[in-house]
Amino acid sequence: DSISGIFKSKILNKNIKFDFDYNKKILKIHNSYFRSKDFSFSNKSEIVFAPFLSINSVVQIEEINSIISKKINIKKLLKSKNILKKFNIENEIYLNSEKFNRNIINDLKLNLDLAYGRINYLKKFSISNNLFECKGNTNLLEEYPVVYFNCFVIFNDKKKFFKKFNISKKNQ
Repeated sequence: DSISGIFKSKILNKNIKFDFDYNKKILKIHNSYFRSKDFSFSNKSEIVFAPFLSINSVVQIEEINSIISKKINIKKLLKSKNILKKFNIENEIYLNSEKFNRNIINDLKLNLDLAYGRINYLKKFSISNNLFECKGNTNLLEEYPVVYFNCFVIFNDKKKFFKKFNISKKNQ
């Protein structure tokens, strides 16, 4: 009752390739790679269809253009409350900037858990060897969602951090 294979496609200058194992209840995706002009990532996912939809994935972002984040329409997503109720999603997302890249963030680890419209997150990232951690939650099904969060920063190299944002000593 199971099918295994390799999926490979090029649609609108976007390349996608992954290996998969499928039976009537579970789709496992591994050795996955997606590449476009502005975005590329690899991932490993497991999608459970029965008794309810559940998605677990680990995503390693290779390259991302900041223009993509401006194109995401949060208002449109929040209007889809009936769809949000039906998803159970656990994601781990990683981003490691290359040494000579101009990204502000050196590395990022993001855990997102969505269940019945409630999202919990944990975000850890570093900028110039200074560590930031934020965790929080919100209920996306509410008419006016309120985000609860708790953040802290560990400064290991303030000079590098201030230099990255072009902050001089007289402004501190």
